Amino acid sequence: MLRTFLLIALAGGTTHAVTTGGTPGATVTGRTAAEALCGPEIVLLGDAWEHVQLERDVILALAKSPDLTLIPQKTSALHSHLVFMQNRALMVFGDKRAKLDATIAKVNESFPRWNALALTGKGETLAAEWPLLSKDMATIAEQFPEEALVSSSEASFVLPPVVPTLQIRQDTPLPRLEAGKETEFRFRLIGGDGKPVIPDNLHTTHTEKLHALLLDPLFTDYHHEHPQPTENPGEYVFRFTPAHSTPYRLWLDAMPVATGRGEFPVADLLPIPRPIAKAPAPSAPVTEAVVDGFRVRLELPPEGLLFGSTGVVSASLEDPEGKPLTRVQPLMGAFAHVVGFADDFHTILHIHPLGAMPAADQLGGPKIDFQLRPIQPGWLRLYFQFQVDGKVRLAEFAVPVTVK
Repeated sequence: MLRTFLLIALAGGTTHAVTTGGTPGATVTGRTAAEALCGPEIVLLGDAWEHVQLERDVILALAKSPDLTLIPQKTSALHSHLVFMQNRALMVFGDKRAKLDATIAKVNESFPRWNALALTGKGETLAAEWPLLSKDMATIAEQFPEEALVSSSEASFVLPPVVPTLQIRQDTPLPRLEAGKETEFRFRLIGGDGKPVIPDNLHTTHTEKLHALLLDPLFTDYHHEHPQPTENPGEYVFRFTPAHSTPYRLWLDAMPVATGRGEFPVADLLPIPRPIAKAPAPSAPVTEAVVDGFRVRLELPPEGLLFGSTGVVSASLEDPEGKPLTRVQPLMGAFAHVVGFADDFHTILHIHPLGAMPAADQLGGPKIDFQLRPIQPGWLRLYFQFQVDGKVRLAEFAVPVTVK
């Protein structure tokens, strides 16, 4: 029961009722003015906690620097994320709730004093207070159940897979797909209650409400598009140019506000004949790719990728001259986007790099780490998108997933 409750209660966004055990619970409302500095990447309570820790570390580092003027900016962001957490702490009751509220109030009351010390250059006095901040952060974390502090990026690793609540409906079937010709695809998105799903019903994840992930059964032509709403509620449209005239499958990456969990409803753009004629299994792993002269190498965990186990995969990038590539640009709020398809042509993983979202003008590389948990044994095809000099490139890999 606790897990079911948490999956609903941790989601931010528009108003929705929370119940547990059939008893009406509190209502989580839309973001307040005090939460204004929480960016679109803050979806779950754990996302806010992740940023609280980052801001705490930045403040501690700034306190030791000669320039203290950035501290008020960081304390404002810290306050905003603490308020986000407090407003969604529906799973904290009794004495723990009282202690949580008192500790957050204590931290918030300290901000004006810290800001004044920073703006008057009293670094030594300021630094003496930071151990108290670290202690208070630890106290805040102790009041939450462990699952409550799971971030969006971690949710797929520690929580069970989601059964889609959304449905893709196509009123007018496509007559055909023509290789090399741009195709428009319209569809309606329907919720579990049978009602149209409008953009306000969806969280923004990596700068977009919806991610359309398309692939042909031979695993040779991958596309990542972003459907946009039309004038009809619940209707969306996107365009893509297929390399083949064969059917394609669409996986729609969406995160409903009502659950705060990502899900992947599936639809075939054209009927795919059964049995599906899929590509043969690779004869050997493919862990290196060259795209426009840029080389990408994957480094798997020593034990390889294991079914049901979390592993870290590293991508090392080189420029066309063979030098480490250090000018990777953010793409949809991350330095890379990786989508994995199992060879059952159904199971999918949407993976993003470890670490905080980069600033718009920040550059990354030459190494990008990402974490994944394969949920289907066999071969996993990985499609790695990265951006350099304003151009998005795609590197393709195939790696085995074994059963321990």
